[in-house]
Formats: sequence, structure tokens, C-alpha cells
Amino acid sequence: MYLGGHQTGYGLGVFTVFVIAQTITLGWIYVKSRRSLFYIHIHHQLINGFGQAFPIFPVFIAGNLLPVWSLAVLLLILAIALLLRLQTDSKPEK
Repeated sequence: MYLGGHQTGYGLGVFTVFVIAQTITLGWIYVKSRRSLFYIHIHHQLINGFGQAFPIFPVFIAGNLLPVWSLAVLLLILAIALLLRLQTDSKPEK
């Protein structure tokens, strides 16, 4: 257990946003890729790599939460856009 939150320096709030956004995004990828786990794995590894390649985590940038919250909000916007797209794709055409 990490006192105060995740080992990279962010707390429960941003972690919850990440989990919700990633659940929706990975679920959408899974359905759209005909149930392929390969694309889900690639997407997850890209997110992990992005987090390591760029200084977004508070532990690496003196506790600054702005970059990690910015990424979380962008991922949430992506997830909402995917949900909206899924709704429009599933409507029967007249």
C-alpha cells in the first residue's frame, strides 16, 4: 500500500478517472476489434509508455498534479466520445 495514493504520486481521484476512462476505452477497442486482446494490450502499453516517457506523474515533477490531471481529463473526453459514437453506430437506420 502506498501512503497517500499511487506510487507515482497521484491520489484516488485521478486514479478513479483513469480507471473509468480506460475501462470504457479498452471495452470499446475490444468490441470494435472483434474481441481481440492484442489491441487492448497495445493501447495499455502505449499509455504506460507515455507515462514513463513524458514527465506527467507528480513523483517525477515535484508533486505537480496538473499534467496527470490533464491526461486523465483527456482520456475521459476520449471515453465519452467513444460512448457517443457507440450510441450513434448502434442506432438502426431508417
